[in-house]
Amino acid sequence: MSLFTSTGLFPVRANVESLLQRDSQSAAGQRVRHAEAAAVGRDYLLSRAELAHFGIDRWDIRRDLSRGRWALLGRHSVAVHRGPLTKAALPRHALHEVGSHGALDGPAR
Repeated sequence: MSLFTSTGLFPVRANVESLLQRDSQSAAGQRVRHAEAAAVGRDYLLSRAELAHFGIDRWDIRRDLSRGRWALLGRHSVAVHRGPLTKAALPRHALHEVGSHGALDGPAR
């Protein structure tokens, strides 16, 4: 048996679940917006660990990848855009993929 609103059009339970889902989506959206804003200074390329710092888990990453919003570049690097990588992003991508003991050598351009 379901309860109905005073107008009798929609079940109360469905309305409450809808509101809770919308709140959770807006919280997730807020985390994504914060991460994308931080990515501006990082050549729009973040590691999975950096995304986790913003509260974005692998399921959030998978969702944005499947929606075509982001691109996965290896196991650890996520481009928070769909355009081409800049030359400045390539060394960052390399460091994300080799881990914490990685280092670059040579002139930076």
